[in-house]
Amino acid sequence: MPKVLCNIKEMIIKEGKALLKANGYSNLNIREVAKNCNIAVGTLYNYFSNKDELVAEIIFTHWREILVYIDLLTTSEEPLKEKLIALSQYLDSFFKNYSSVFSDILENKGSHCPRHQILPHLYEVVETMISVAIEKGEINPSLSAQKLSKILVPSMFFITRVEDLTFEDYYSILKLN
Repeated sequence: MPKVLCNIKEMIIKEGKALLKANGYSNLNIREVAKNCNIAVGTLYNYFSNKDELVAEIIFTHWREILVYIDLLTTSEEPLKEKLIALSQYLDSFFKNYSSVFSDILENKGSHCPRHQILPHLYEVVETMISVAIEKGEINPSLSAQKLSKILVPSMFFITRVEDLTFEDYYSILKLN
């Protein structure tokens, strides 16, 4: 009688995430993921046709969890500065987990990096936050909300890599008031 396993896909994603974090993208092995889940490799391939699909799903699963918090920021009554600092912290955490994965994927595969599917939503969220702050009279920027978001989002990624610079430091030089 075949064994019945519940939540196989979630189990694969969880184990894949642990192995991805421990071993990196290049050393992530589908057979090891299957073995650690106590399933056959063929069963894993019923859910993911290759390593890249599994890695993309791991990243998007984590990203969707973060989106819940990021989307709550847009409706929060906090000042724009506090919202952007919180967003920067979420991004810092996310990209610290996956920056080496993105680098490995870009190095090996070119433009199939999940990062390209994450950025458009970030621009939209930041633009919305800025627009709300402008409407409230909280800030009076010289640039449109859209242009300002195009400056802020890449800056958030850069700042996460600089040890002695915080997003709060960066925000102070923007002079949005």
